[in-house]
Amino acid sequence: MKLVLVVGNDKIGRHCIQQLPQSKNVTILLDSCTDAGRVVTLLRKGSLPIRALISMTWANIIRKETKLEQPYSQLKSNTELLRFIDNDTTILLFRAGLIVSQDTIDKAKDIFNVHCASIPEFGGIASIYRAIKAEAFSQNATLHKVTIRIDEGEVVDVEPYLMSKSKNYFLNEETAYQAGLTLINRILIKYEKDAKIF
Repeated sequence: MKLVLVVGNDKIGRHCIQQLPQSKNVTILLDSCTDAGRVVTLLRKGSLPIRALISMTWANIIRKETKLEQPYSQLKSNTELLRFIDNDTTILLFRAGLIVSQDTIDKAKDIFNVHCASIPEFGGIASIYRAIKAEAFSQNATLHKVTIRIDEGEVVDVEPYLMSKSKNYFLNEETAYQAGLTLINRILIKYEKDAKIF
């Protein structure tokens, strides 16, 4: 089995890459998909509250930048991702903006996503913000199978974490993403040992 790790090309994603155990058996790709139009659409539909966008944007501004020590291939579409996979490839997504197509799902052996909140309750965008607003402070970073519907696949592993009402959004978000990073590290250690991720 081949493992392709697709990580969002943002501060959280780059920090994740720098913290991962080094492996020659994992192909890391940077997902550089950005779609301002999609954000505007989500704002108009009410799927992304303006306060959530402000909180997330401010957290990103104050977050420390991580510089990668080596270059990684970047992708912006399913067509580019398909070039890296075959029917023996498992894809692991983290902070990826790419909406995985049915063609990609059909071609890969398996596709999993690490989402840093409990699903299905807090799937999708602004999940950490929505969990805080609901005072659902006990959360899980989740490893789940990817389907054509976002964050609705079977959950196969979790990393519990606890947020706090007394902490600001940035600190709670950092806690959530640290749980996600812990989960990814556990997945990669298992992959190196057993050639599978669960």
